[in-house]
Amino acid sequence: MKRYEDCIIKYGVISVCYLLKEYEKIEKYEECHIILSAIQDHNSITSQNLPTTYEGCMKLLESYDSEYEFMLKEVPDDVIEIRKYVN
Repeated sequence: MKRYEDCIIKYGVISVCYLLKEYEKIEKYEECHIILSAIQDHNSITSQNLPTTYEGCMKLLESYDSEYEFMLKEVPDDVIEIRKYVN
């Protein structure tokens, strides 16, 4: 779980939630639970309220201007790096 928490800080919650969504699709539920717990722990430790789903991240970004579009383009590459780091 600590590694996913590290990835939240390094790559952002959007990329971590994207990976969570991918794991849900392939029914890798044990890993989903670890990711969800990492986000919740991060929120608890930092007193933040980061979304715990990719859809939640997208809803949050809707309220911002297009400044975040460049981040979304990096998500697939970040997910690759997260997988490498966690494994």
